[in-house]
Amino acid sequence: MLKNKGTLLFLILMSSCKTVDRSDYVPLSTQRETPRSSEHTNPVAKTLPVQRPVEAQKTKPAEPVPTKVVALPTQEVGRVSDNCPKSLSPNQTYCNIFPEGCLYVPSAVTSQPLIYIRGLIQESPRSAPESTKYLFDSHGTYHLNSVATANSQMILATHSHTTKISSSTLACLKTMNATSKVDVAAHSAGYSGLNASAGVLRGSVNKLSLLDCFYNTEMLLEAYNTIGARHCSGFYTDHTTRSGQSIVSNARSVVSKTGCDLESRTGHVSSVRPVLERAFGDTRLVNGSTQHKNGSAI
Repeated sequence: MLKNKGTLLFLILMSSCKTVDRSDYVPLSTQRETPRSSEHTNPVAKTLPVQRPVEAQKTKPAEPVPTKVVALPTQEVGRVSDNCPKSLSPNQTYCNIFPEGCLYVPSAVTSQPLIYIRGLIQESPRSAPESTKYLFDSHGTYHLNSVATANSQMILATHSHTTKISSSTLACLKTMNATSKVDVAAHSAGYSGLNASAGVLRGSVNKLSLLDCFYNTEMLLEAYNTIGARHCSGFYTDHTTRSGQSIVSNARSVVSKTGCDLESRTGHVSSVRPVLERAFGDTRLVNGSTQHKNGSAI
């Protein structure tokens, strides 16, 4: 009986026990301790970013520092245009290089280039550039092609007596001839173009030739003083302007104020060639003194 009572008690105890669900059981080794309250956390860990190893950080390439370029005024330096030719065939006239006029290239170039500011060509009905090209015509009256050959220098003849030489054209002529100076001549009404170009030509003219262009002494003297040529020569003829001015008197006034070496001649057009050949062909300027091309002093 006692044995049966013990067995009955055991069964009662077993029936009162609940089954344990082990699906959420996590081994102790994988559990992490959860902080019990916010005051136990590290406040620094919340504010500072995670520090990465130095070698793992990507370095941003340094941006190049822009170079500041200061552009000087065009009149001071002169910018060679992109169409400035590297080489040209000799004994030809080029009217498509410079907007100011036509360029003649002789067979040999050993002297500084000459800028010829033309006067009015009354005997030629042609319009530019044909009338300018006529200046280099062997059958014409100016024969600038012969001057270029005799002086071994390129000649740029302007399309008009009022043409202003640009700084880019001046720079190109210097580059083509590997020189820092040019020669300039103004014929007849070309004093107007000489005056207009004076600012660009300032400090770049070695020799200046005034070819019977004494119609406005005020403009001529202003151009002369602005250009600052190292040597000045030319010619004048004995005639009177329509307004009654005496060219001889005007020329003498220019000589007294500039010291230009002017000679009296009879041909307004026919004198151009021999005067230019004498002014730029026979002599050169060396250290301020006039010398023959062979080096002997005059």
